[in-house]
Amino acid sequence: MSLFSTNSLNFGTSLPSVDCKVYFTPPNGEEEIRCIQLNGFSRCDFVHLRFRIIDLFPILRDHDFVLHWKDEEGDKIKISSNEDLLILLNRGSFRAKKIYVTLTEQKGYPSINILNSGPVVHNGVTCDGCQQNPLQGYRYKCIVCPDFDLCINCEKSEKIHSHHPMIRFPVPLTSETFFSNEYESIRNNVNGILQMFT
Repeated sequence: MSLFSTNSLNFGTSLPSVDCKVYFTPPNGEEEIRCIQLNGFSRCDFVHLRFRIIDLFPILRDHDFVLHWKDEEGDKIKISSNEDLLILLNRGSFRAKKIYVTLTEQKGYPSINILNSGPVVHNGVTCDGCQQNPLQGYRYKCIVCPDFDLCINCEKSEKIHSHHPMIRFPVPLTSETFFSNEYESIRNNVNGILQMFT
């Protein structure tokens, strides 16, 4: 599933990648250790990480689970946001980051399996093509313009704003503050490249 739409430029791999070891013990099973690499723009996206882990261990589609890592003192540090993930990824060691998956019986934990829970809603976002508010389904955000979003239907029409690259968001953003820093960096890179061709 690509982060960028078909009429976009691929700047998602311009940021350093991070290797992670993911540890999980299924019910009545032996511990499994799998490796993943978090690349580019999505490397600090907690929701993206959860999807990647569900892909590694399909049993998690039907269960609630929590993620954590262990510090030097052996304390379990919970990962439940982009900021929590960023703290782990910014730790000094260049070795693979260890992430532990634990099943939980806590029914109130928010489900990440949005594929079976109806259309995704991006609260506070309006499609600048058809004015759908809130925008539902995939959200396409312009990399060049400071505030321009399209729904999947308007983006696919290729008649609206097709002259600029767009980033696709399959899930709502969990932190506009985190996003704005990364987004501004990508926008600046794109604008610099586009100026070379004009």
